[in-house]
Amino acid sequence: MSAEDRQRISARWGMQIAAVMAVMALAAELFRINDPWMLLPLGLCVTVSVLWLHFRFSAVDAAVLAVCLYDVATWILNPITGMYAARISLTGLCAYLLLREASCRAESISLFLKLSAGIAGIALAITLASFSIWTRAVHGAGFTDVYPFRFLFRPFGYITNAWASVWLPVLGMLAMGIYRIDRWRKVFGICWVLASVTMLLSFSRGAFVSWAVYVTVLCVSMATWRYRLVLVAVCVFIVGTVWMLFPTETGTTLAMKRTESQRQSTESRFRATEQAMTVIKEHLWTGTGNGSYTLAMDRVLNEDSTRPYTSYAPNVVVQVLVEKGLTGMMLYIGLCAAVVIYWIKYRKKKTMTAIAACLLAVGVKEMTMSIMLADGSVWILTLILLALMQTEAESGNETVKSVRLTAWIRYMPLAMGCCCWIAFMVLDTRLRMDNKAVEQACEAWKKGNHKEALQALEQTSDRFPCRINKAIVAAFAPDSTLSEGYRAKIRQQLELDMNNTDVYADFLRGRLYRLDGKYEEAMLVQQKLESEFPRNASIAYEGAVLLYEIGRKDEAAELLRRAIWLRPDWLRTEKTQEWLTADPDLRRAVEQGLTVGLAKNEGTAHAYARYGALAYYLNRKKEATEILEQVVNAQPGYAVPWLLLGQIYREEGKMEQADSCFRKYNLRMKGAFNNSDRAMENEKRNFGEHQLMLVDYAAKFQNWYRCKLMF
Repeated sequence: MSAEDRQRISARWGMQIAAVMAVMALAAELFRINDPWMLLPLGLCVTVSVLWLHFRFSAVDAAVLAVCLYDVATWILNPITGMYAARISLTGLCAYLLLREASCRAESISLFLKLSAGIAGIALAITLASFSIWTRAVHGAGFTDVYPFRFLFRPFGYITNAWASVWLPVLGMLAMGIYRIDRWRKVFGICWVLASVTMLLSFSRGAFVSWAVYVTVLCVSMATWRYRLVLVAVCVFIVGTVWMLFPTETGTTLAMKRTESQRQSTESRFRATEQAMTVIKEHLWTGTGNGSYTLAMDRVLNEDSTRPYTSYAPNVVVQVLVEKGLTGMMLYIGLCAAVVIYWIKYRKKKTMTAIAACLLAVGVKEMTMSIMLADGSVWILTLILLALMQTEAESGNETVKSVRLTAWIRYMPLAMGCCCWIAFMVLDTRLRMDNKAVEQACEAWKKGNHKEALQALEQTSDRFPCRINKAIVAAFAPDSTLSEGYRAKIRQQLELDMNNTDVYADFLRGRLYRLDGKYEEAMLVQQKLESEFPRNASIAYEGAVLLYEIGRKDEAAELLRRAIWLRPDWLRTEKTQEWLTADPDLRRAVEQGLTVGLAKNEGTAHAYARYGALAYYLNRKKEATEILEQVVNAQPGYAVPWLLLGQIYREEGKMEQADSCFRKYNLRMKGAFNNSDRAMENEKRNFGEHQLMLVDYAAKFQNWYRCKLMF
């Protein structure tokens, strides 16, 4: 065998390996396979360095390199949350380069597409089977409309909106398989139909719009009317099937603004986009760092106790500007421009417009909710789609002369991968040690061993989230468990907050001032927080405690009433009940202000749900029944109203109605796939002061700092 033959065989096997490694990256992210040792990114970097690069660099390649390397380089701005973005960009970049390597041979791309179709088929089968189980559970609980409960369906841990985003680039890959591989055309076609059905079964408005854009552009770009008619017939079959099986849910989705939740969702996205301008101006060029969107936006967006917290940005433009600044935005614009220019240059190629249409649909979907930068699988799939787009343009070049790179350039991916892997593992080890110590502290706290909890926290590092956990112990533990001056020391540490971004750092600081008897300093902090966040229940309650202790009872009653209105559970805490029992005037002032007029002023189902709960807790059972029945008819996805209605019906002897309410409450709280036999109808929903103060903060804390909260 000649040297030339050996080189050809070696190149062939190298391209096959590249295709298989790209599929592994796709599967790992799609199925969210746990990789605690970060071996996948490291293995991909090694593979990229070992294999020769056969493709010719294009403007799209340069743009992809710039975007991904910028994510890795700006990791330093936000080391903890930025670690995820850096890992995903590194993995995606390697998968992109490997697929570009494989694109030099048609058989390698065919292998990739076949393996990808197999993975997609498995994911689709599992998704549709679990969807069937989920719908039966919802119907079994007595609901005829599954739309209000779509958030309970989480295939592979994705929310339905994110799962719909995953299938858009997969549709482009499957379409390419239909065009390129004749023998597998039926398989790819069936997968394409099932993927489209799965997208529409998310009942996401963004999914419906983006899928319609994709199909429309695909149809317009087709060469003959025969193919157009076939596509239209298939799409009519898909939409008709979904509509026939779920007519109410499909109609609600297409109506866009039929339900209150849809209207609130639209309004919240416009509001988030508007409020983001404040943050963008403060960090114009570099942004606040990858993964920091929710922390950066918290002060201007998420401190209303009546609004649900979401970790997703309203659109990708806002998230890029907040996290990456104008520099990152220009890189993304450059990537879009490179893709458009590439499409114009090769638009006559067979599959070029089909993939370009899919990329356009991905962009439309990202403008309804930013999923790409939060869920790495969507970003990696988009990069793979960009690599496949260039495959068709280069398909005539079965043998492309290898680019002979100098050694230091060739092994740069390996060096970068090793450096990132070391940094990943150091940070991850540090996070694991901190989380283990916090878990030990939480266990001790639950048992009432406050000193042991404090000792466990002393083993954590000096990172800001660890200081927050120490401050929580200092703020809620009995005085006897704390050494002299401990609160003052913790308070000083909190003043080192990162650019004053974490609201609860100020909140805890004010509480520590009050516990130390420094009421003037506590009042200054409290007044600042109340003026900025008038609808935060925890801040209002802390203000009521402060005012009550310094003798300003009328003002304390007003703030306590506000806290209870924003979060009715405050009425049921042991401390609140002690106050109201010991001070009849305070009870009268608080209860007289809690009327249905508060709900009428807000005019939302959530407001009426809160008032219905208050009416129940205040023993206004008849009024509570009327209000709660109206609420569950308008918003059947709420949980507490079903529990309270069930308890009222049981007290009245209406056991059949009570059991129906409890089944619906159990579904809402346990989910459709939970086989637990634990009865939840006797749940008292009594929270301690410590829990209620931090209930809104716990999810945010985990998202911001990748650390467990003392909760």
